[in-house]
Amino acid sequence: EEREHRFCWVGEMAERPAETALQRETRLTGNGELVSAINTTLQMMMGQNPNQVLARKVLGRWCQSTSAAEFRDKVRDYLGSLDETVVLGFFMTIQKRVEMLDQGAKVEQLSVELPSEGGILRRKGGSCVP
Repeated sequence: EEREHRFCWVGEMAERPAETALQRETRLTGNGELVSAINTTLQMMMGQNPNQVLARKVLGRWCQSTSAAEFRDKVRDYLGSLDETVVLGFFMTIQKRVEMLDQGAKVEQLSVELPSEGGILRRKGGSCVP
């Protein structure tokens, strides 16, 4: 009995599959710049010493949250002393930072128009400039 074998080479894949929630959380909590920014914000809001672990935990809870209210509930143990509106603002700040980070990761392709005459400069009168 013959079996049909199908191979999919990397170049043949149509599109990269969407990032899972766990992959996104791993990517974001591994981003030193983002974690540092969240750490600095937490220091300012709570008057605490730098704590990268807390910043990663808060970012992880943000990744797991679908709304500001859910985020507030998930970070209550970490940020319990903060006012609800401050936590909402913090949620929005993280959201904007992640959007900017994701936007910067996208490659923009510009259309290229090649000159029709070539690369030689011409003066009036038709003579070429060396």
